[in-house]
Parts: sequence; structure tokens; C-alpha cells
Amino acid sequence: LVVAAPHIRFYAGAPLKTPEGRAFGCMCVIGYEPRQLNDVEREILQSVAEIAGSALEASNNVGFVDSATMLPNRQRLMRDIEALQARASARSSKPYTLIFLETTKPGYYYELVRGFGIDAVERQSLSIANLLRISLPVAHGLYAVTLSRFAILLPAEDKEPTFMLIERLNDRFASHGFETMLPIPLNLKAGYYDFDPFEVRAADAFRRSFSALHESLSVRVSPMPYSPTFDQDQRRQLALTHGLSAALESDDQLYLLYQPKID
Repeated sequence: LVVAAPHIRFYAGAPLKTPEGRAFGCMCVIGYEPRQLNDVEREILQSVAEIAGSALEASNNVGFVDSATMLPNRQRLMRDIEALQARASARSSKPYTLIFLETTKPGYYYELVRGFGIDAVERQSLSIANLLRISLPVAHGLYAVTLSRFAILLPAEDKEPTFMLIERLNDRFASHGFETMLPIPLNLKAGYYDFDPFEVRAADAFRRSFSALHESLSVRVSPMPYSPTFDQDQRRQLALTHGLSAALESDDQLYLLYQPKID
């Protein structure tokens, strides 16, 4: 670049940094004639770098924040798992755990929306999100998946203390130690999946943790680890549901074997 095209004779650069101070790029100026920056020009370059860094950070976060809770959303969760995968290697991959949390009975929030309105329900979701935010270690990733559902991404070695924390929160809910603005019977149910980021795709980690949560809600056991049998059972149930629907429309697939008559 100096001895050949474009024959650069001047370069000045200022680092682009995240709000935490981590450098992720550089704002640079190049020229084709030798020169020196004076103090004013140096300050201008630094100011432009700060503006560019803020603009890139804001652009990077668009679409990745849940508007009700201000937590990272599902799309950000998927991107963060993909980032773990990009950094992992066969030799140094660190196991992680993805936990899904349901805060109340499935579908109950939608009933509350009908009765109290979406604004009241979103404020309630924000209140629970804030409780989780201040209760969990800062290093654990907390995400909003739906109004009533959250996800936690953490190193696998930290999952047991997190499960103990969830149990303590449930004790607090049971003793009415957490005030709710709406009539919500809070009870955290957890399903989780342990995975190696080097070997497991983000979409698979998400689906398996999601499956474990639904099994936890179904059998009322928490925390519930993921099992491949959950997928087999779900596929069989879907096949039966689809098959029964088709059978009801047919004239020759269903027939009566026994009909009790009761007085």
C-alpha cells in the first residue's frame, strides 16, 4: 500500500470501542501526501470515532432487544449461541447449558391480556424480568422469549447454583414475598439442555431446551433435562393427531367396537 498502489503516505487511526471499553475496530483516515495532525484535528478524529462506534453499536442492537422487558430477545439468544460456536474448537470447547423458564401456567398471560390489557401485562413481565436480572449473576445471559418465558445461557458448571436460585425464588413466590400487580400464580418451571457449542447448532440447542421445558410443564417436574425421547414422543403425537383428523373425514378408518348403555 505504500510502495505500490495506492501509494499511501499518511495514516491516522482511532479505535472503535464498545460501551464496556472493548475495541472492535478502527476509524482511520488515509492520504496520499505526507502530513501531520494538529491537536484540533486529532480531537475531531477521536470524536468521529466515538460517534461511529455508538452508531455501529446501536445498529448492531436493532431487532435484538425485547421492547417490554428491555432484555435481549430470542434473536439475540440465537446469535449469542452462534458466537459461542464460532469461538469454540474441538480442543478447547467449553460445555454450556441453556435453561428455559416458564413463570406461570402456559397461556395464562394471554388470558390476562384479555382481562387487563397488554400494557398491564407487559409491566408485569418487566417486573419479573427485573427480579431475574438482579437475582442472577451478571455473567449469565438472560433473555426474554415471550411475555411469560425467559431463557438463561450459562456455563454448564454453573447450572446447579442457578437451579438452587430458581428454587429459592419459588419459595419466595409461595410465601407471597414478591408483589404482583396482576393475579398471576407465579411458579418457575425449568427445562434445560447441556451442549457443546462446537458440536451443536444454535437452532438445535434452542429446540431441545424448549422441548425439555414443555416436558417439565407436562409432568410437573423441574428442572427437567432434555432427552431424545421427547422428540420421538412429540413426533408420534403429531402423527397421530394428523392421522386422526384424516380418519374422521374418511368413511372406512374408524368403526364402533363397544358402546355402553347406562341407565
